[in-house]
Amino acid sequence: MKNKGFTLIELVITIAISSIMFILIQSIMNFYIKTQDSLVNDIQFDKKAKSTFIFIENEIEESLSIEETLNKKCNFKIRSRNSDGSISSVYYELSGHKLYRRAMEEKNSFTENSYSYRKNILLEGVYDIDFNYYEKNNLVDLKLYKNKNELFHSVIKVG
Repeated sequence: MKNKGFTLIELVITIAISSIMFILIQSIMNFYIKTQDSLVNDIQFDKKAKSTFIFIENEIEESLSIEETLNKKCNFKIRSRNSDGSISSVYYELSGHKLYRRAMEEKNSFTENSYSYRKNILLEGVYDIDFNYYEKNNLVDLKLYKNKNELFHSVIKVG
């Protein structure tokens, strides 16, 4: 008499093959999700970096003067006139892959040396910022780097 059905060995082999297939599918899905998250983070960083770079370009274009600083953390200083006529000094610093904007507003600039001070993180994940001021031509060559690769580059007319 012939029994119809599966033997124990056939069931064990089927479960083993199914388990291997499940593990492979799960690994592929995890890889896809990690890749998707990485791409979304890169796109978000690039958008924020572009808007930050445009902000810095505009600040340079509207400035009264530009100065290179010798501080390794602070590449340059921008002096500009505020809408109320006061003078502000803005420093850009790179520290721990974070780009900071430090604004110092002079109060009663002709009679006192008092300042109000604000420091904001503009962008995180910056590898380097390269600033060169060509005083003769009144131009700034500005480069923003992400992971040793140049992300944005611009030559900007001061004032």
